[in-house]
Amino acid sequence: MFQVAWSTASIAGIPLDLYPAAKSLDREGVATETRQKASALIESKGSTEFGIASVTMSICKSILFDQRNVRAVSIYDEESKVCLSKPVVLGRKGVEQILELPLNEEEKKAFAKSAKSLREVIEEAEKAEKK
Repeated sequence: MFQVAWSTASIAGIPLDLYPAAKSLDREGVATETRQKASALIESKGSTEFGIASVTMSICKSILFDQRNVRAVSIYDEESKVCLSKPVVLGRKGVEQILELPLNEEEKKAFAKSAKSLREVIEEAEKAEKK
């Protein structure tokens, strides 16, 4: 399940919650729209391969030119034993640093729940493969 880490959202380094207009933000609506974005793109364009290619090119460029910029990529999480998307610093050595977000307790629980759900899907697939 897609969970937005609203506690880490900021504009120009200032926490989102410090902006008066943020109080009226339909956060659930934003999360729902974001979840459905790929489906909407596929429905209107027929596919998303150009977006995927663009992101792949950007990641490769970060590594090849040692840009050391921050990208959200799927990496193996030792604690949960699954690959999850996290912000990292990408450079010539690949993932040079994992940036752990300071999640609040609710977000930590949602993250752990997502990881557990993914782990269960993987275990079911592994069982089915052995049969």
